[in-house]
Amino acid sequence: MRLPVLLYAFSSLSAAHALSTPSPAASPSTSPHRPAALAALHALDAAVLSVERGDPALSPLLDACLAVCRALPPPHAAQHLPADARQLAAAAAAFGIRAAPLKQHVFDARLWDDALEALGLAAAHPTAARQLSLSAAAAVAASARFLLLPAAAQREAYARLDAALRTGAFASARAAALAAAAPRRAAAADAAAARAYALRRREAHDFVAVPPHADDEERVVHALYAAALGALGTPLLAPLGFPDSALGLRSLLAAAAAAGSAAPAASLGRGWHASRQLGPLIVSGGGGGASTLVLVFSSLGWRGVVRAEWGATLRAAGEGLAVAHALDTAQSWFQTSPQSGEWDGGAWWDAALGALCAPYRRVCVLGESMGASGALRFARHANGAVVALVPQVDVRDFDGTYAGRADFDDARKAALRGAIGAACEQTAARVVLHVGADAADVRQLDYLPRLPEARLRVVRHACAGHSLGAALKAQGLLHKTILRDLLGHSYQLPPVSSASRT
Repeated sequence: MRLPVLLYAFSSLSAAHALSTPSPAASPSTSPHRPAALAALHALDAAVLSVERGDPALSPLLDACLAVCRALPPPHAAQHLPADARQLAAAAAAFGIRAAPLKQHVFDARLWDDALEALGLAAAHPTAARQLSLSAAAAVAASARFLLLPAAAQREAYARLDAALRTGAFASARAAALAAAAPRRAAAADAAAARAYALRRREAHDFVAVPPHADDEERVVHALYAAALGALGTPLLAPLGFPDSALGLRSLLAAAAAAGSAAPAASLGRGWHASRQLGPLIVSGGGGGASTLVLVFSSLGWRGVVRAEWGATLRAAGEGLAVAHALDTAQSWFQTSPQSGEWDGGAWWDAALGALCAPYRRVCVLGESMGASGALRFARHANGAVVALVPQVDVRDFDGTYAGRADFDDARKAALRGAIGAACEQTAARVVLHVGADAADVRQLDYLPRLPEARLRVVRHACAGHSLGAALKAQGLLHKTILRDLLGHSYQLPPVSSASRT
């Protein structure tokens, strides 16, 4: 369990705790609570200065941080916290918290969450406490001051962040960081080892069917943080007082969310994935003469890192094919705008896909899991085939396993289910659904309209688990199944020597 949750359990707070970030009811810059917040910040500044001058006692600094968290105007004040550093240390020690986990996502940063985690670690483990306490204090102070800014100043910060993440310099630095994080090829001992490597490399390009190693995922996330901090640390985080670290970056995103804006997280989210190109739409192949577009919706990723999927399968289809990868790094099932971060029921995607698909004579759509939900939701843009593996039509059936966003509520999930059903009825494409044997996956078929088999065909597989693509690949059926249903032709794997050069 993560430390902020434990701290609130420690104080007997319900699940609807003060770490949530509702939109503010009134401007903090004019709130009657502002003088108390400024006084708490002044006390925190004094405590920081004392530690920086060599005072070994950290309890006053930790107490001052907790006081700032409590002093902000509603709804940002966190009232149900440990009373002081002693209780904070007891809570952290009781649950054996020894290190902050690597935070994979940026859309889920919540006010005070990461800073409280760092404070708890500092309180429980004094050997590394000084620098950690100072970093956490900087994050707390900067978050509070950001929330006290006028709305216009906050919007200016969002604009600067977005502009920095749209530069060619950031795109190049990000691509270089991901390249450096990629697994390195070891020298093959013999021909058999070289062949085995070529096979693994070819399979890995599909991603959806071949799980990356956990270490690979961690390197990707570290690379993304490094690139983002390189672009935002000096020009944005430092002037606002946030530490130049993952803690500082996430604290800024959390403060923005608490102020009512998901735009900074959306700006960062467009590049918060493993593909070298920036999202949310990555188009490749085909050249100017391609008449067929394959639109691929990505899943959540094996361990939470989104990737452009089905690459090897589609490259094997031959030349003259354009491929567009749609990436949703916000885990919204393509129901939020990648520009604003706001829930819009897929309106942004509908508009973007309409413009993207218009020049092509034939449009086919492919996806698995969340990607399959996207494929069905936006099926109206297809006129060839829509191939969906284990789609999640009613995401409520997967609560607690895949759909983890607190603001992805029942109403939004019900609206998505309705939109998927309507899209299946309206599309001019042939829809092919593949499901395994899991009860929740099979249940999704009940939510779809009853259509003739010529328009909607269901293929059932005797495969356990939700990862149907991986199961079909293990049986040697994935490539030919997808290419037959998607593009309508038979296919045999090319020689390993050819595939290994991609």
